[in-house]
Amino acid sequence: MKLLAFLLLVVASAAARRYDGYRVLEVGPLQNEEEVKLLMNLVDDDERIRQIILLSDNIVKTIPVSIAVSPGVVDRVQQIFDENYIHFVISNNDMQATFDENMRDNEERLAKMSQNFKDDPTTFAHDAYLRYDDQVSYIQGLADAHSIANTFTIGKSYEDRTLTGIAINGGTSLPAVWVDSNIHAREWIASATVLYIIDQILTGTSADAQFMRNNYRWYIVPNLNPDGYEYTWTNDRLWRKTRSPNTGSICVGTDPNRNWDSNWCGQGASNMPCSDTYCGSSAFSERETAAARDYLTSIRSYTNIFISVHCYSNLWLIPWGGYVDKPADYNELKRVADLAVAAIKEVNGLNFVAGTPPDTLYVASGGSFDWAKETNGMKYAYSPELRPATQIQGGFDIPATNIIPSGEEIFAAFVAVARAVPS
Repeated sequence: MKLLAFLLLVVASAAARRYDGYRVLEVGPLQNEEEVKLLMNLVDDDERIRQIILLSDNIVKTIPVSIAVSPGVVDRVQQIFDENYIHFVISNNDMQATFDENMRDNEERLAKMSQNFKDDPTTFAHDAYLRYDDQVSYIQGLADAHSIANTFTIGKSYEDRTLTGIAINGGTSLPAVWVDSNIHAREWIASATVLYIIDQILTGTSADAQFMRNNYRWYIVPNLNPDGYEYTWTNDRLWRKTRSPNTGSICVGTDPNRNWDSNWCGQGASNMPCSDTYCGSSAFSERETAAARDYLTSIRSYTNIFISVHCYSNLWLIPWGGYVDKPADYNELKRVADLAVAAIKEVNGLNFVAGTPPDTLYVASGGSFDWAKETNGMKYAYSPELRPATQIQGGFDIPATNIIPSGEEIFAAFVAVARAVPS
């Protein structure tokens, strides 16, 4: 019987995972460690089970925590919250239906642009989510069209996809900015937003766009987890990790933003290979994070700004993520972060919160922006968590109509950072 159950589990994990009837609960906001502990004890620390899934990467005091709950356990989960006087609301009664609707809409958008995109990728209007190969085609098209730009590679993913970025003003002596996104596979709006920002830096006519183009060199990798990203299109929309095998486990993948050598595998990370926050067998065990580390090390002497773009929560995160203490220059980092947050609000009225992950309630160790600052000497290291604020407004599956508004507000935030940082 145990063997049969194991085989059924293997078959189920190989097939496309669906979330029919899963309810999304917005819990809290949680206000103390006891409430956080209760919630985390409910969440499945095993990607194969997926009965209770934590959707929020950052647990904060200002907004509810989003969880997805399978039909079989939802009544019991709701009862537990009621018994502990923890407020919750149901924001979605069938998560898969929303996934299917948004995918159909995106497929229609892609179909409309298909031939034009093949003929000239630079015609892309940032009105759809792109597969990884199309993301690469787009930045290659921009590089071909602009003499100040060129594509570069930092290595290969586990499934042998080329990790491709675009450099702007790469051959100059200007100060540099590193930007990456989609290190977590399911965060589609992150890479879509970064593609919009690349376009603005290269083609924008505003004074801000010209400032960004004329005063910095840019090293931008829009997608640091292409294997996981493609898997979210074909097998599991909520996949987060890489796709590398784990020795001694049938579970696949490591959380690439718990895999950096900064308080590696500390609080907020898991040493269980089946967990969504698995830290890996060692720091930089993943090809993707090791490749990013090596490239970042090579540009450290002239790169003072590091931005790793995530979603979702409407946050502008500041180191340290993996330590309760703050860096010695926290006040300066916060000054610049506050300017970024103010710029976002001015564009579309969204309220972002700037602070460290522990300030917002929850430590997250082994993250890239901690390593970039602590080890690689990049002073202004940030990790914005883009729109939406909550799962109610779309979560990881936010509709493609949000790409341009997100691009506009985050571009404004990038401008604020670039103008505020001493040259």
